Amino acid sequence: MFNPHPFDDPLAINRPELSEDVNNKKQKSKAGVLLIASPRFKNPGTGLPKGTYGERKAGDVEGIICSLNSFNDIDPAMFKLIGLRAGFYHPLFNENISVLVPEADIGAGLITYMLKLISGKHVNFIEPFHIEAAYGAFASGHAGPNDHNDPDFIQNVLIARDVRFAKTGYKYAGAPFAWYRISPGRKTMAQLVECNGKYKLICTLVDSLEGKHLLATYSHSIFKPLVPVTELFEQILKTGTTQHFALVDGEYLTELSILAEIMDFEYYEIS
Repeated sequence: MFNPHPFDDPLAINRPELSEDVNNKKQKSKAGVLLIASPRFKNPGTGLPKGTYGERKAGDVEGIICSLNSFNDIDPAMFKLIGLRAGFYHPLFNENISVLVPEADIGAGLITYMLKLISGKHVNFIEPFHIEAAYGAFASGHAGPNDHNDPDFIQNVLIARDVRFAKTGYKYAGAPFAWYRISPGRKTMAQLVECNGKYKLICTLVDSLEGKHLLATYSHSIFKPLVPVTELFEQILKTGTTQHFALVDGEYLTELSILAEIMDFEYYEIS
């Protein structure tokens, strides 16, 4: 059975810090998946905001060179603690061949992590917003941290005010975030979900269209699938997934089909 935990004992979710027990085991395991659903780290005089420091610490575990950090960035308790919704993606995650995903979605986080390992590239995290049927396209993206560190597309990143969060009463409501227009080009879009004890891997190819920043507070793009857009979402609904998908430059359907066979995942390719 697929076990996402790299250690002998599963890591607890929502632990405030890594225990001595886990810190000892990390020396024995040089690669694996570290699941942190809602990290809360104190700022030990670094000068970094607690949210930024917590994100960095989540991916900075000595001895672990690969990790998945599934970050509950919409937890009201976290908003009260640090006063803002995290909106930057620390370069350390890419340096450690790691990923950070929002909303504590471990399934979508796992496929993001897998595409990172397969491709070695920057992987984005999206959910469909709405269909532009007249253009055969759909708008998609996500709020919160999203990998905006691709050096070839620095021009696609704007530092903007989180106008949606600004409407709240939290201490740093409306704090800036990295507003990213996801890079243009052919992408692999994939999802991994658990259903009745089995895992389903759903994937397809889409083209991210070049353009200006359109959707405030969300890293985003407009995408045109290789199949008719209505057919794409009909197939997704029939297969059954959550709303979150991983997105990476290039075509990796063959690699994902091989991975699904190795891992005994149910494989659904929409093409």
